[in-house]
Amino acid sequence: MWLLFFALPPPLVYLLDGLVAKMNQLVFWIRAQENFIFSSLVIDQLTLGLLYALLVCSVIWLNQKKTHWILLIGCFLALLLWHLNISSKNTEQRFWIAHAYGETILVKKNGKQFASHSNELVDENHFILNHFTQNFAHSNWTTQPLFNGYIIGDEQLYVIDNNWSTELVLQQKATYLLSKKPKINLERLLKMFSPKMIIIDASNSPYYVEQWEKTLNKTKTAYHLTQKMGAYELTAKTRNEGF
Repeated sequence: MWLLFFALPPPLVYLLDGLVAKMNQLVFWIRAQENFIFSSLVIDQLTLGLLYALLVCSVIWLNQKKTHWILLIGCFLALLLWHLNISSKNTEQRFWIAHAYGETILVKKNGKQFASHSNELVDENHFILNHFTQNFAHSNWTTQPLFNGYIIGDEQLYVIDNNWSTELVLQQKATYLLSKKPKINLERLLKMFSPKMIIIDASNSPYYVEQWEKTLNKTKTAYHLTQKMGAYELTAKTRNEGF
């Protein structure tokens, strides 16, 4: 309003003009930095809640300037730092059956270590590995071949493909992954072993998937199609090993 009736002194005009120019340069520089672009940033609910609490308390303190708000800010900040420290040391094991067209890729997370299990050529530039690297801000990967079966906590996962051994003793109420169009009689397998879950990944052709889905619906068997439902996760807090 003051500018409508009075002219600014020239030194102040030059100062403000210079500040605006520097701010514009900073904005354009930040926009040009690819490292400042975050994709798939993952924040858990507790961290988000603590950040909101810090923001609200800070705004109230700026308006009221009362000491107890500073104490609350300190408490929430301490909780946030403690939670982030615990999260960084998390040793929970997680296991995914990824969705990759024409491929069977299993991803194992053991604390901060990641491993991909596949008989395909999977390198660090594979889009599946890039996805997990972005979501978990981690790129420490090892690659392993695909096992016939996995123990994931109290769960057992069997990989059924054209190379699986008929001598492998299958357990009742386990989870089965159908991979690479295995030559099996699905209805007979369901009757013999009563699987807990059937998973069909994107390594199978649409024709096989359609026929199997009809059988699974007919027998009222629980199933997961990665083509329709995305990757399937099994979570374990005890052990995770192949056999």
